[in-house]
Amino acid sequence: MGFTTTGIDTSQKRAEMALKKGIDVKHGRIGDFKFPKGYCDAICMFHLLEHLEEPKMFFKTVRAFLKQHGILFIITPNVEPFTNKLYGLKHPNFTQSDHLYFYSKDTLKNILNNQGFEVITMFSKEYAHHFFTSFIGYLKAYLKSNKVNSSSHYIDKLSSEKRTGLQACKSIIRGVIWQSPYLIGTLLYPISWPYRNIVEKTLKGHELIAIARKVSNG
Repeated sequence: MGFTTTGIDTSQKRAEMALKKGIDVKHGRIGDFKFPKGYCDAICMFHLLEHLEEPKMFFKTVRAFLKQHGILFIITPNVEPFTNKLYGLKHPNFTQSDHLYFYSKDTLKNILNNQGFEVITMFSKEYAHHFFTSFIGYLKAYLKSNKVNSSSHYIDKLSSEKRTGLQACKSIIRGVIWQSPYLIGTLLYPISWPYRNIVEKTLKGHELIAIARKVSNG
């Protein structure tokens, strides 16, 4: 599309994978690099905002790197979906330990406005598998909190060969369980369309997406 692009990732392994494909991806955080002021036309953040310890300081940093009227594109988990209220604090959004902050349309708009950005548009996205991945995550958190793990002590007593076989079976079963929401979501895609359409129109989808423009301090 005519852009010169640079990626930044905190995973050294993924940055190296991208570099091998000829994609310019740097390892670290954006604050580690001394980009000139007004260097970027656009900065994109894909499921990053919820992991930041100091989001306000981060916005100040990226704002300096943007040109006047430069674009900020954000995707972050939405705190307002129906499943969040259904599963409460055992929802995967809340049980994931590196999710530090949660955003609604209002909180995201407020922080952007306060940090020198004008929100151009904001919308939400609900994928067919979201409802089912939320349930699997909730079930995992529920079982963990109730210490439903009776098989672990039994496995420790088995011989090394049998233990390895059982662990392999558990790994396969775990993989099937974690992939099942995507299969179910695909199968029920036509049926779930009305629900997805409603939650997206009311900005209650699992993903919150914002496009904002840098404005002058005045």
